[in-house]
Amino acid sequence: LSSGSGTASAASSTASASDGSVSGTAEAEPEELSEEELAIAAQINELLAQAKALADSEEWNSTSEKYQALLADWKKIGNAGEDNDRLWEEFTKVRQEFFDRRARHFEELDVRRRNAKSIKRDLIKEARRVAIESPDYNATHKKLEAIFEQWKQAGHAGRDENALWSEFKAVRDEFYGRREEAYRDRLQEKEALVREAESIAEMGDYSTYVSNRMKELTTEWKNTGFCGREGDKLWESFHAAQDKFWQGKKAANAERMNTRQEKLQEAIDRRQDKIKHIQENNAKLKDRLNTTQSEEKKTEIQGWIAENEARIKELNDEIEGMRHSEKDKTEETKAEMKAEPAVMEAE
Repeated sequence: LSSGSGTASAASSTASASDGSVSGTAEAEPEELSEEELAIAAQINELLAQAKALADSEEWNSTSEKYQALLADWKKIGNAGEDNDRLWEEFTKVRQEFFDRRARHFEELDVRRRNAKSIKRDLIKEARRVAIESPDYNATHKKLEAIFEQWKQAGHAGRDENALWSEFKAVRDEFYGRREEAYRDRLQEKEALVREAESIAEMGDYSTYVSNRMKELTTEWKNTGFCGREGDKLWESFHAAQDKFWQGKKAANAERMNTRQEKLQEAIDRRQDKIKHIQENNAKLKDRLNTTQSEEKKTEIQGWIAENEARIKELNDEIEGMRHSEKDKTEETKAEMKAEPAVMEAE
């Protein structure tokens, strides 16, 4: 765009863009610019400087408005003389480069938004599939959070963003609503398990039946499933009751084993005392045997000695049998204690 107003300059002369110096042929001298033209040129150069300052801007909308305003101001100013066309071309070039770059930006933005739209539609489908996949709410929550991270990384989907987000959020809200309801039910189940475990732990009954029931409670606790952070305090109470019971049973088993071994030793001591007494008696009988002249009496004494020897053997066999039986019972008790959970693993 160039204006037809203003004073015409000589066809053979050109104006310097930097300092206004002129050069010409020998035949003609360039005409000097009038004050009005100089003022117009100064205004146009100022507009051109502003246009160049905006060239690298990425504030696409506001900068477009500023370029439109600069163009409107340019048209109002008038003709800058012989430099008018050059200045206009330079101004037009700066504007066009910006608007070309702006067009490329929005084309790329449109592509990214279409891609984001496609990705988010797929993520909605995946979220629906995951949300009904398993009753393991904790694992499903982690999967939905991973999908949500992909959603955030997918970028903005343009005008469809709000509708897509509403659809995605509805899937998440439905799942978390179901999870909340399930957690409430599980919480009640675990509260009942805690009450029963605490009751058993207070009884002090460590029979096989009660021990098996305590193990069943542990299995039921694990099968009930995760119930959110509100279950942490319940877990601490349940863990404490379980630990109290199994540690109590361990102590009771150790005490019972010690008591049994003490009784065993007392029984062995009694038999060993009998053996000692019989041996002492046999020693006396043998002394009598050596001094007795009567064959009949010797035969009788030898019978007594044989009976005593048999009794000693009988008592030693009893002692050996008692020790063997206690060894079996001790090993059985230790195996039972080892098989029972002293401390439950964390949930």
